Amino acid sequence: MRRFAIIGCGAIAQMHASSINELEGAELCAAVDVDINRAGEFADKNHCGYFTNDYKKLLTERDVDYVTICTPSGLREPIVDYFARAKKHIIV
Repeated sequence: MRRFAIIGCGAIAQMHASSINELEGAELCAAVDVDINRAGEFADKNHCGYFTNDYKKLLTERDVDYVTICTPSGLREPIVDYFARAKKHIIV
């Protein structure tokens, strides 16, 4: 099973979640957003766990293979760097 997480639960994130849910052998296991309400609603809709504010918690609390980064483009660099150093597959 390939385990995915989505960081940033805005409009484009649902398109990524739908694609992940259609993949055979893939599971959306977590979502992260700075807005707790948006993260919770997204997680409820997609049957996954969620975190708020700290994307770094993701690796200590979930077994993740792929990280899909759906944050605004100006906020992606430190997130990409963090998960690249953790040797995770990254989709931007």
